[in-house]
Amino acid sequence: MSKGHLAHSPERGRLLVVGAGISGLAACAVARERGLNPILINSGTGASALTSGAVGYNESRASSEKGESIASALDGKWARNFLETLGLYRGGASWVATYEGIVRPAQMVGELVLSLDEHKGKTIGVIDIGRGDFCAERLASAYRQEEWSRRSRTQFTPLKLSSVWSPVEASYPLAHFCRLLDEKERFYRFQRELLSIKDQFPELGAFLLGPWLGVETKKPSEQVSLPFGEVLSPPEGPFGRRFLRARAHWLDKQNVQMHDEHVIALAFEEGGVRVESRTPEGEPVYRWVEGLVVATGGLLGGGVGLKGSFRGAPADLCLELAHGVEVEGASLRGEISGWDAQEAGGAWIRSPHWRQNRAAPLATNLIQIAGDASPRDAGGGGGTIMHAVISARRAALRTPPLLGCPAPS
Repeated sequence: MSKGHLAHSPERGRLLVVGAGISGLAACAVARERGLNPILINSGTGASALTSGAVGYNESRASSEKGESIASALDGKWARNFLETLGLYRGGASWVATYEGIVRPAQMVGELVLSLDEHKGKTIGVIDIGRGDFCAERLASAYRQEEWSRRSRTQFTPLKLSSVWSPVEASYPLAHFCRLLDEKERFYRFQRELLSIKDQFPELGAFLLGPWLGVETKKPSEQVSLPFGEVLSPPEGPFGRRFLRARAHWLDKQNVQMHDEHVIALAFEEGGVRVESRTPEGEPVYRWVEGLVVATGGLLGGGVGLKGSFRGAPADLCLELAHGVEVEGASLRGEISGWDAQEAGGAWIRSPHWRQNRAAPLATNLIQIAGDASPRDAGGGGGTIMHAVISARRAALRTPPLLGCPAPS
């Protein structure tokens, strides 16, 4: 940051959160609980908008590696309550079906994701609507072969449903196709079709759909007495868009304004942090804050499937994300690298870390790193949404504005 920039009189605040993914929102929630109004800045769409609708996968493995619980009971309870407050997830461990034909466990699941545990030992109908990316016959066969299905004696059978979408609509890219059931009349027609199938196959216990139930919050009609829900979303599916919608609603309810900016540089000044950012139009914005939470970190938990992996063997695709910011002339760079989790034995992103290049001044509590890029002892590094939320809580509580601040009663 140049001396010329320091001549500007900055906006002053107590806590600045960089990044409005799941970690950034959690950091803001901690601040709001303690009476602070955080400044939230965000640029673009991050990995939280690519999540699948499952929380907490592989948490037990990370725990065993550390020889202790991922977090204290208080951390875990707070994280679960926060995720439920977002309106995206419901609590309780369950088994869920993936878009790729796998049955796997989750600590929490999205509101529209079918919880298989509730229907074990029954026959679940996998709906086929003629989409090339969701072959119900192939998926039903794959689900039947999974260990959970064999152990619980749960059957999966493909069922055709064709009158709700035209052949042209069924060929739409998933990002557009999933919005069609946001049309109320079409959604009611869809439920009537399910009811018709239920009458033909009374042995069914539930319907399993692709990630097609749209973005808007919806409640099934009482006419369809049979439960129905989705498989997990792929990155281009609706769950990420549901997150963006839930985020807007949550920020409005919490009275937190999100600024569309990206950070350019930081400097330590007057016992705090001076932050320079830019708007999309390139206009500079200057702030001075008592503490900073960086939550920009490349979370890839919750079931994001990477292309190029093959089941039962290490994935052949390595993911690397990086972002950087200048800190008093030194480069601060975050890197996360790893391999696909979903089909490589559940090995989520490995060895995520935050690398500080000549940025010695960051050995201070003025700046805290949240999200999956944060250190393991801060709750990060586990590759799940739960880890990201827990790390954000701990990061926020370590900043000067919140350090020693009493917890809400």
